[in-house]
Amino acid sequence: EVMNGEYWRLFTSTFVHSGFMHIIMNLIVLWILGMFLEPLLGSLRYLIIYIICGVTASFVSINYHENIVSVGASGAIFGLFGLLLAFNIFKVFENGIRGYLWMILVMYGGVSLLFGIRDGVDNSAHFGGLICGFVIACIILLFQKNELIEKAKE
Repeated sequence: EVMNGEYWRLFTSTFVHSGFMHIIMNLIVLWILGMFLEPLLGSLRYLIIYIICGVTASFVSINYHENIVSVGASGAIFGLFGLLLAFNIFKVFENGIRGYLWMILVMYGGVSLLFGIRDGVDNSAHFGGLICGFVIACIILLFQKNELIEKAKE
């Protein structure tokens, strides 16, 4: 339907889930990521980045799987993982917290990508969101790295 002009589906699909456990798992991860990212970015910028990553992930998905229905916040969440990954690589957070964040990235992000190998999981959306979030983080870091480091210390 997106290819027939219903472009709003790229946005709304990030808020539709395939079951109770799907939405619960995504909410838990959003809460964990939000604890680290929202204080740095502010609520509005956090939301805008989430939406951009979600739409980008949906766009990648629809171009990779033309005739598949894909739902869920995972692409947008992986965008937030991309942000966290870039902030960790470029040392926005202090050493002790970075180790903990690596565990989160590997345990949820890495494991989710591995589970994405099986049918029914859209890794194209996951990778699309992850790359989008990483690129957005790099752009933000070009202009505000010192400010983010100071906020992360608070």
